[in-house]
Amino acid sequence: MSGLLNIGGDANDASYRYKMPKLVTKVEGRGNGIKTVIVNMVDIAKALHCEPGYPTKFFGIELGAQSKFNPSTERAIVNGCFEQRDMAKMLNKFIDIFILCPTCHLPEIKMKVKRTNIKIDCAACGHNGVLQTKHKLLTFILKDHAEVGKGKKDKKDKDKKKKKKGEEEEKEGEAVVVDKKEKKKKEKKEEEEVEWFTDTSKTAQKERKETEFVEMSEGNGYLEKVDAIIANAGGEGKDLSACTQLKIYMASGERDIQGIISELKRLQMARGLDEPQKIKVLLEAVIDTNENIVDEYKKNAKILSAITAERTAATILLSCIEEQVGVVCPKLLARTPLIVQCLYEEEVLDEETIISWYEAPPESSWLVNKDVAVAVRAKATPFITWLQEAESEDESD
Repeated sequence: MSGLLNIGGDANDASYRYKMPKLVTKVEGRGNGIKTVIVNMVDIAKALHCEPGYPTKFFGIELGAQSKFNPSTERAIVNGCFEQRDMAKMLNKFIDIFILCPTCHLPEIKMKVKRTNIKIDCAACGHNGVLQTKHKLLTFILKDHAEVGKGKKDKKDKDKKKKKKGEEEEKEGEAVVVDKKEKKKKEKKEEEEVEWFTDTSKTAQKERKETEFVEMSEGNGYLEKVDAIIANAGGEGKDLSACTQLKIYMASGERDIQGIISELKRLQMARGLDEPQKIKVLLEAVIDTNENIVDEYKKNAKILSAITAERTAATILLSCIEEQVGVVCPKLLARTPLIVQCLYEEEVLDEETIISWYEAPPESSWLVNKDVAVAVRAKATPFITWLQEAESEDESD
C-alpha cells in the first residue's frame, strides 16, 4: 500500500482499507500562462468514486482561479502556480464535505443528484438525507447534471430546424397534443439519478460483504477457515454480523493486535456500535465458549489488554463476562473465579477494578439483570476473598 493515503480516518492507521493515491502536481508555463496540472486526478477521482471534474472545480473555487478538467486528454488544470501541500489540504476538505458520511465518516455514501439538492445514503451506517453544504461546488454539480439532459434536447431542436416548413408545422401540431404522461416521462429523465457509489439495498450489501470476505481470503490458504466461519454464522443467523466480519478478518491472514483493533474500530464506526457492543463483538470473536474457556482467555490476554487500558472499558469487559457465563453459556458459570483470576494474573484487569466491580450494586451491571449479576458475583467470591486477604496481608507487612 506504499504511496497511498487514507480517505478520512486516522492518517497513521496502516490497516485502514479506504485508500487513494497521493496528489501529484506539476507546474507548467510561465508568466500569465503559468498553470498547475493535477497529474493523477483521474486515479484520485476513481478512488473517491466521483467525477474528476468535481474536485478540479473545487480547487478553482477554493483558490479563486479558473480550473478545468478535459475528459479527452484526462488533464486537470488550475490556472496559476500552487504548492502541492496546499492543494492536498484542499482535497481533504473536498473529501470531508462531499465524500465522507456525516455520521460514520466513512467513504461509503451514494449520491443522487436531484434538481435542487443532492440526496445521500450511506452503505455503512444507513444514514440518509440531503447533503448539508452551501459550498459553491454544489451549484456546479446541479448545473452540470441539468446540462446533460439539456444537451440532448438542444440537439433535437437543431435537427428540427433543418426539416421542411410543412414538417415543422406538423410536428409542432403533434407536440400540442402530446399526452401528459409523456411529459412526465421527460421530466423524470431530466431528474435521472447519478449514482456515485454502490447500491444500499440489503441484498446488495450482503453480496458486497460476501465478495469482500472471499477476496480477503483468496490466494493465501485461508479460504477453508473463512468458509467454515461463514457456514457456521449462516446457521446461527449471524452471516452479516460485526462479529462474523471480525472473525473472517482474523482468519483470512496473519493479523497483529494493532490490525485487529483497527478493524474493530472500523466496524464500530460502520455499524454505529457503542463501547459495550464493541467489546462484546471482540469477546465473541476471540473467545470460544467451551470447557477450556480459561485457556481461551489466557491465549487472548494481550488483545484484551489492548482494549482495557481505561477503567470504564475494563468494567465493561467484566459485564460482558457476566453475560457470557450467566446468559449465553450458563454451564460455564462455575468457572467465573478462574476466568477472573486468569485476567488478573495476565494483567488484563487490576485488583482495584475487580474489587470495585464486585462491590458495585448488582443492578448497576451494564448487560445483565440483577439476578444474573448476583449469581456471577457469588461464583467469583472465592477469588475475591483471596484477593482481599492478600491485600490485607500486604498492608500488615
